Amino acid sequence: MSLSFKQAIERLNKYTNYEKETPKGTQGFGIDPVKALLAHLKGPCHRTPMIHIAGTKGKGSTSWYAGALLHATGIKVGVFSSPHLVSVCERISVNGVPISEGKFAILAERVLQAAEEVRKESRLKATWFDLMTVMAMLHFEEQEVIVVVLETGLGGRLDSTNFCQPTVSVITKIGFDHINVLGETLSAIAMEKGGIIKKNIPFVTVQQDEVVMKVFRKLAEINDSSMRVVGENIHVNFEGQGVDIDTGTEYFTSLVKKTKGHFQWENIALAVAAVEIVAKKIGLKFGEQDVRFVLSTLEIPGRMQSLGDMFLDCAHNPLSMRVLAQTLLDLEYSDVRLIIGMARDKLIDESLKVIAAFPAHVWCVPIPSERSKDPEKLAAKIEALCPSAEVSVCKNFKEALKQARQIKDSIDPIVVTGSVYLVGEALKENVLKEISNESKM
Repeated sequence: MSLSFKQAIERLNKYTNYEKETPKGTQGFGIDPVKALLAHLKGPCHRTPMIHIAGTKGKGSTSWYAGALLHATGIKVGVFSSPHLVSVCERISVNGVPISEGKFAILAERVLQAAEEVRKESRLKATWFDLMTVMAMLHFEEQEVIVVVLETGLGGRLDSTNFCQPTVSVITKIGFDHINVLGETLSAIAMEKGGIIKKNIPFVTVQQDEVVMKVFRKLAEINDSSMRVVGENIHVNFEGQGVDIDTGTEYFTSLVKKTKGHFQWENIALAVAAVEIVAKKIGLKFGEQDVRFVLSTLEIPGRMQSLGDMFLDCAHNPLSMRVLAQTLLDLEYSDVRLIIGMARDKLIDESLKVIAAFPAHVWCVPIPSERSKDPEKLAAKIEALCPSAEVSVCKNFKEALKQARQIKDSIDPIVVTGSVYLVGEALKENVLKEISNESKM
């Protein structure tokens, strides 16, 4: 008897999941289990062109843009991304459509069986993310995708996705996060992220802190990897109407995107440059029309996503909080109503300092995770950093949203941030509300 979707989730959840458990060092990480599973399953997708993306901030958005740009050319594209917001099926998509629950369950059963056989043969024990990675590869092979966009989960060197030999490697902005695994210095984190740079494989990144760039240049030199950098030989120009992107081979002028604010343009430039490399490699026609179409239509869930009177943003570390703060400045918002929840293993103090100048009203809530920071303790930190703000503690997001909407004197939006889990809860709440409204019609 085949597994149901619920049974598949229950079986998968018996495996170690470092998104739910705080990892201690690098023990338990590595690509050997994935390699063994793929070999056992006859190596799906090994020859498929891939864009491999790592980074601290922006890797998810870059994956979304790269997938959408490739799909705009008319080809079938698989995207493996993480984490998910509402459903685990979001992580594995083809042409922007998540895998169905039925198909997810079928693949999970196949991979779970293979994992037990591999464990008996080689004593290699897969993690939850290893299994998800292999399920994605199986799905993409069955769907006969032309290109795969593969986003790392944590780090790069020891990440499950680093089994691949990509067509191009991409590293977005690097900052402090997961320091218990990746290291306590930017150079150590850069070494881990830079582990996706491969021999003779083109590499694209953005201008970074000097110590990060030093590591990247050295890794590119060692691997004979041609290195392109947004801010050096790839340029984004904000002067005039719209934004210009010069990749060195193509020049796109007066570009306008659907999402508000100046954020994302570095990620867009990375995606465009990466897709150019893939297009040239496989003989794919890619040009200005594709770029304009994607920018005019794509809104990425949980990245300054506009939802009625709310903005939803997954910022959860100092670097992403800094981008959120700059976006609010660009949009000339000052007294936002902030609903925030964070995981206790994040750099909370550093993150809150970045955003402290904006909220006039703050609601601290728990996030739907065992790693949730006590909202009472979170509120105490915010009160110390932002004494002029009115800070409240709520038992859940729904209660906080209700209270935030009762503030009638604010013309600025409600901003939901601090955790992917919290943004996912906000999206789920909105979906349930829409279903409820439809049932009353």
